[in-house]
Amino acid sequence: MPDDTASSPGNQPETRPPGNVPTTGAPPPVPAPAPSHQLTTFPVIAVILLHYCTCGIFSLVWLNLMHGKLSRIRSDDPSAGRAVGFCFIPFFNLYWIFFTLRRLSLRVDEQRELYGLPPSNLRGLATTACIFQVIPYINFLLGYTIITPIYLGLMQSSVNQLARTSATTAPRRTLTVQPAQAEMSVGTIVLICLCPILFIFLTAILAAMLLPALAAAQRKAQVINSENNMKTIGVAFRIWEGEHNGQFPFNVSQAQGGTMELCSPGSDGFEQNPAVVFMVMSNELASPKILVCPNDPGKRVAPNFASLTADNISYELRTGPNITDKNPEEVLAVDPINGIVLHCDGSVLRDIRYKKPAGR
Repeated sequence: MPDDTASSPGNQPETRPPGNVPTTGAPPPVPAPAPSHQLTTFPVIAVILLHYCTCGIFSLVWLNLMHGKLSRIRSDDPSAGRAVGFCFIPFFNLYWIFFTLRRLSLRVDEQRELYGLPPSNLRGLATTACIFQVIPYINFLLGYTIITPIYLGLMQSSVNQLARTSATTAPRRTLTVQPAQAEMSVGTIVLICLCPILFIFLTAILAAMLLPALAAAQRKAQVINSENNMKTIGVAFRIWEGEHNGQFPFNVSQAQGGTMELCSPGSDGFEQNPAVVFMVMSNELASPKILVCPNDPGKRVAPNFASLTADNISYELRTGPNITDKNPEEVLAVDPINGIVLHCDGSVLRDIRYKKPAGR
């Protein structure tokens, strides 16, 4: 009996014109395997010593050169030249050091995983080291001296272990090169733009905090230096009088080596021609430098005592017959800039009554 279903028009197999046969797409390209790393061992202690000897320059270059010895998996994995060169671009390097050190830690851990080694997990420490590097002063106190050497030593130790293991062990698998990525994200661009602003902001804050303190410390040191000058002058007077019957030069005649006839004290008792007194005491004073106060920009140090003038003397000298060691409380000399007083007994005290206003 004939089969009705096979001969019915509705059950006939569908046919397609030869030109309309669908074709499948081309298979996606297979990613190429990445080449093996070329890392070698290097003594950890030598790396740290070179870091200190070169003030951190060696560690900066050494770590970034490791990028050239690792297989490039991502399109933005830097080469050695790019990793080192970008570190010297002003302001941009504030972003780049974060990127390159964190990426180096990731790339080394990927290689360690291939050979069955546990990850070193140094990305967090790399971030900490970078943060300290972009903060002025703090970098020298903690970053350069402590944090960066620790990261450098741990990274080199991790690389040494990887190099030794890969020399005797085959990788468990191969890394494949990833396709090209899109351009930088918005967050990266924002970070690059904010780094210079952050650097300037932190520098301004630290400068505002430290500069006044440094200026005050400098002024204090200059005052102490002036006090020492006054003490030296007092000692010189005591030595000179010990060789001249207990009299200061301005109370001894020229015939006996003094300057009595050359002195001309003013109505206030201060000598108007102090250079002649200090000239006869050149052996005791030793250097004309001690006659100039460090805080006195209007005076310059004389090259020698023979050319000494009032322009080379900051301190005011009192002369007269009552200025002797028999009157120890009498004022012998005054530093009018800092308010320092030298008495006839050689004592040096501060007395603001003798301090003159600036710009006198």
